[in-house]
Amino acid sequence: MYGSLVGSSTGSRGAAFTDSCESVPLIFSAALSTLALTLMDVALMVVAFDGYRKKSPVGIGAVFVIHMAVALSALANQKTNGCTVAIPLHFVGAVVAIGAAAMVVARKGAGAAP
Repeated sequence: MYGSLVGSSTGSRGAAFTDSCESVPLIFSAALSTLALTLMDVALMVVAFDGYRKKSPVGIGAVFVIHMAVALSALANQKTNGCTVAIPLHFVGAVVAIGAAAMVVARKGAGAAP
């Protein structure tokens, strides 16, 4: 999946493609998924720390549900051109997580020490 290996193995195409994403190079689709999942994980950590600090089952449960939903959306990559479903769902999950983190931060007293 790295430059020199891709160049030598793909011949004249110049990029590696997979069945799960026939129109987008493997490295680019992996980068998009990684971006979305990293943004989601950072935002979910904000929600999780707040949930743990306040012993909130709703906050902790929301983190679990969002994370599992996005993880299960990656199963779409098992189908041909499944990345057309999986990558947008990863970004939807990231937006939901960022919205939840923004709500936690915007709440009055969210940054105050107890």
